[in-house]
Amino acid sequence: MTALFALTLFVSGALLFLVQPMFARMVLPLAGGAPAVWNTVMVCYQLLLLAGYLYAHATSRWLAPKHQLRLHLAVLLLPVIVLPIGVRSGWVPPAGANPAWWVMVIVLVSAGLPFFVVSTTSPLVQVWFARARHDAAANPYALYAASNAGSLLALLAYPLLVEPRLALPAQGRRGRWGTRCSCCSCCSRCGAHRDRG
Repeated sequence: MTALFALTLFVSGALLFLVQPMFARMVLPLAGGAPAVWNTVMVCYQLLLLAGYLYAHATSRWLAPKHQLRLHLAVLLLPVIVLPIGVRSGWVPPAGANPAWWVMVIVLVSAGLPFFVVSTTSPLVQVWFARARHDAAANPYALYAASNAGSLLALLAYPLLVEPRLALPAQGRRGRWGTRCSCCSCCSRCGAHRDRG
């Protein structure tokens, strides 16, 4: 049972740290690539992470476990609305203005919901593990280690494996399905390779 909880946190940590650089990479060229743009993206991620932790805390404190589970199963379905993650066509920053507010809006609209939902996983799984009355429930450090390992692996994998091999549109589509894009088996017909660069 501990292995299942640890695997869940490993995957959650990896997803968080794959989505962050992927979406920032999509936004930076549109907003000028300035350090302030990257900082704004990071502030959005931190706010979403805090919101996910607050959701986990509030539902764990105020809802019975079965009601919390039902609510969270519904919340898990919400990101389908905005997937695949990507900047929608026609979204461009206002000319001559500070792009910070535009960046915040685009992050929240395009990647906010999936990021929020994934950010709830770690605190919720740790609470559920503690409530499971398992022998290892008093020592959650294996779960922290699994989450940190997933995060570190993703931070290394994105620049070394994902970004060099997949164009940004294909990255967003794989984020939706976890497989090759839906239009073909090699991304040559959908233009993903042509969009590289």
